[in-house]
Amino acid sequence: MNEQGIKFMKLIIVCLVCAGLVTAIVLIVKSMTTGNKSEAFMHKQGIQKLIERFESPERLGWQKPGDVIRLMQVKSNDVIADIGAGTGYFSLRLADAAHKVIATDINDTFLHYLKKKKAKLVADGIIKNNKIEIRKTSSGETGLEDEEVDKIITVNTYHHFENRREYLHLLMKSLKPGGTLFVIDFKEGDLPIGPPADHKISKKTIESELKAAGFRVETNESLLPYQLIIMAHK
Repeated sequence: MNEQGIKFMKLIIVCLVCAGLVTAIVLIVKSMTTGNKSEAFMHKQGIQKLIERFESPERLGWQKPGDVIRLMQVKSNDVIADIGAGTGYFSLRLADAAHKVIATDINDTFLHYLKKKKAKLVADGIIKNNKIEIRKTSSGETGLEDEEVDKIITVNTYHHFENRREYLHLLMKSLKPGGTLFVIDFKEGDLPIGPPADHKISKKTIESELKAAGFRVETNESLLPYQLIIMAHK
């Protein structure tokens, strides 16, 4: 190859490297901003409206919490973390079957609602006080110790996570050996339930991110009408 050809090849290599870096940057920025966009959209509705929607009787028909908990095969000695617990829709139900539930959220209003709801259930003798521990966290933090829990569930929250690569590694560390992370999030496309289509994260992307974090992944697409259940095993 002559000198002119060598210069041309070097130029192509430089362009390819730059293109690769740009693509990588775009992907990183996209993963960091998806959560922000979804968070802003959700909170436009107001916290009280969100609480009403999360606790609506109609949710029972499509969320099927009993079926989900059976799929999780909860044991009486399990410690389970509910990440982004919100109003405690799953936390309070899981408390019946598990040894203990750690309910985490970053929102003070949700946490206040959950504390009041827990207090009433304890006062009525429906659950014991030590069955649910409520923890406030901040963005990017799990609020969990290393190998503290047997199972983690996160419902309609994955698309809110920022810096998912780092966060998934933290969740992996929080699980005991053989533990499982259950990611329940909305299927792609326009659906009568859930966020706008452009706020959702594809099944392929979620599975790929979980595998990159070191999880062994299996997916259930049939149990729930509007959501995927992705089981990520440590």
